[in-house]
Amino acid sequence: SILEKSFFFFEKSETAAAFRAESHTLPEACTGCRWLPLCRGGCKRDREPLLDGIPSANRLCEGHKMFFEACGERMARLAEKIRRS
Repeated sequence: SILEKSFFFFEKSETAAAFRAESHTLPEACTGCRWLPLCRGGCKRDREPLLDGIPSANRLCEGHKMFFEACGERMARLAEKIRRS
C-alpha cells in the first residue's frame, strides 16, 4: 500500500524490476519499425497478453504509426528548433 511504503520502496522492488525488464523485450514487428525510437514499443500495459513470455505488439500501434506519419516531420523540426535555442 502506498499509505504504508514509499515510492522509493516500490521502485526498488523485485516486482518493479521484473516489470521494467519485461518492458524491454519487444515483439519482432517492432525491431524494424522506423518509429521505434519514438514509441519504444509503447507502454507494457498496452502490450498484453504475453506470447511465449514476450509482450505482444502494442494495441495502439497502428494509431501511433498514423500519428507519427502525419506529424513526424513537424515534430522533428520542432525538436531541432528547441535544440538550437
